[in-house]
Amino acid sequence: TANAPAEFGRAGGAITNLISKSGSNQLHGSAYWFKRPESTAATPTFAPDITGDGQPDKPDFNRDQFGATLGGPIVKDKTFFFLSYAGLRQTIPVEVGNQVTVPTARMRNGDFSELPNPAFTGLGGPVTIYDPLTGLPFPGNVIPAGRINPVAQRYLNVFPLPEITSRLTQNYNVKRENEGNFNDFDARIDHKLSDSDTLFLRGSYSDSEKFDPGRIPDYQAGFGSGTAKAEAWSAALGWNKVFSSNVVNEFRTGYVNYEYAFLPVGYGTNQNAAIGIPGLGGVSSD
Repeated sequence: TANAPAEFGRAGGAITNLISKSGSNQLHGSAYWFKRPESTAATPTFAPDITGDGQPDKPDFNRDQFGATLGGPIVKDKTFFFLSYAGLRQTIPVEVGNQVTVPTARMRNGDFSELPNPAFTGLGGPVTIYDPLTGLPFPGNVIPAGRINPVAQRYLNVFPLPEITSRLTQNYNVKRENEGNFNDFDARIDHKLSDSDTLFLRGSYSDSEKFDPGRIPDYQAGFGSGTAKAEAWSAALGWNKVFSSNVVNEFRTGYVNYEYAFLPVGYGTNQNAAIGIPGLGGVSSD
């Protein structure tokens, strides 16, 4: 992590050396697939019972890891190729059993008649809704339909309906899972110019995408929610020259390009405009 050899220059972090394989005069290949389905996952000791069947629920943890390699000759004893691919598809639970508060079905229509019930709200006493124009309580704690702002109502309807109807707070179970897709490709060509001169050219491409849906479906809610995308390209050219039995020169040059983007949930749509909030721009593909 420090005092790296001069050939690597000054680096801020650790240095990792990777060696890519080369082909040979024989055609060789391999393939693999590792599958970890949800059915084989252990049930955590304190897993919650989200489904309400009286049994703790297993986390939805699925993983498929697979790939293949192939190498062989292009020109026997002279030119060889090697190809490789690695892929990953996985779903990992981020939050299981955590609960958030969402407005009840009645509240979305201005009916706050549930608030005077301390057993439902969990508060020390009843909650009364007052008319801001008259200063008097709304009859029955219900706001008349004509007094409800349609934008506010659309905003409330963005939230999912409660799954736990016996209480006001912590009434929705968060089922938040990360989805990951990774694809890595490598290609290499080796060429023998002579017994003392060899060349290789290697190219690599990586494409990865991780998606976190957040706490509220289809909306940016919760730290880290959204899509993280990364693309990377790299290439390397090497030339080994043997001058004598004790003098060898190695020449290397390379190129790396890395692009990263973070896209919020709902990217490509103006969610503020859909709700009807004026004067606020939204995230769009433009």
